[in-house]
Amino acid sequence: MTAYIGWSWEKTKIIEAQWCATTLWWKINNYVYYALTSKSLKIDNTTTVSPDFYVIWLSEVINDNIYKNIVFSYITWDNSPSEYQTVNVWNSCRNAQPNLWFYRSWDSSIDYVKMNKWFSPISINEMKVFYLQNDTQKDLQWDIIIVMCRDANCSTYKQVAKWAIDWRSQTISLKKCIFYQENDSSLCDEREL
Repeated sequence: MTAYIGWSWEKTKIIEAQWCATTLWWKINNYVYYALTSKSLKIDNTTTVSPDFYVIWLSEVINDNIYKNIVFSYITWDNSPSEYQTVNVWNSCRNAQPNLWFYRSWDSSIDYVKMNKWFSPISINEMKVFYLQNDTQKDLQWDIIIVMCRDANCSTYKQVAKWAIDWRSQTISLKKCIFYQENDSSLCDEREL
């Protein structure tokens, strides 16, 4: 606590932002676990759904591919995604502080991360079970960068962490920023391993 009080305002805000990013990451990992175990989703007091696919996507674009919300959705059979839960700083972190938003490293024409139930093929010839929908690049890893916005439109921000999505290990890991670039202190230079 003494060290926390002694830090600069900026360092304190970065630590708070990383705590919040960790909270959101645990919510994402719980949803990934739902897909892995094919957990039924309770939609309301009377409705339970057993999805074939679990989906994570970003919504409410604010500024240059920067998003406010993480949305958990599901697909039954071949229908379009139905929303299950929206997660953001305002409903997950203390007093909606700090102001965290997200941007993705992949092509904006690709909408979401899609996971098959049990991480198993739905059809015999299917190769993908944890992937980006409509991804033709065959990338092995994608990132969602978490930024701490300094104004209401997020025209200036500082990177605080990223969620690394890896289809090989079928995981989403958190990598906090530990050092910033010397020529641009808003961009992360080195992250946790």
